[in-house]
Amino acid sequence: MRIRTLLWAVALPAAITLVGCGPTTSTGGTKTTTTDAKGNEKTVDEKVEIKGPVGSPYGIKQGESKNLEFSISRGKDLKDDIELTVEKPDKLTVEAPKTLPASGDGKFVVKVAAGDDTPVAEHDVKITAKSGKGNPSVATFKVKVDKK
Repeated sequence: MRIRTLLWAVALPAAITLVGCGPTTSTGGTKTTTTDAKGNEKTVDEKVEIKGPVGSPYGIKQGESKNLEFSISRGKDLKDDIELTVEKPDKLTVEAPKTLPASGDGKFVVKVAAGDDTPVAEHDVKITAKSGKGNPSVATFKVKVDKK
């Protein structure tokens, strides 16, 4: 009986996590080890990661819009602003801030809008976050447009 309870305690949260996935993300920036003047090794953590809401593909109807809450997770040593760029299909509108200031909390809203003529389908959207340090981080998610 205890083994069954233990399996439910481990398997159920894992299954729920996999069912409602958020965007697929990569981690950019850098995490390197450097040596200071005294010869001590120090890890410099300037990584960047985009996190989005659970539920991709995000559903909207033609003529509607939806706000999606995203955030940027920064390495402890990254003090630069983050530039955001968006790649999307032609008939889908996706608005995101151009820059996230280093002094902010990293949270931002992505507004997704489908026009009356947006094709009924699943559309891929890609958000790229880039600092002046290292590789960009990319989040890819789907928007499912349904008929009005």
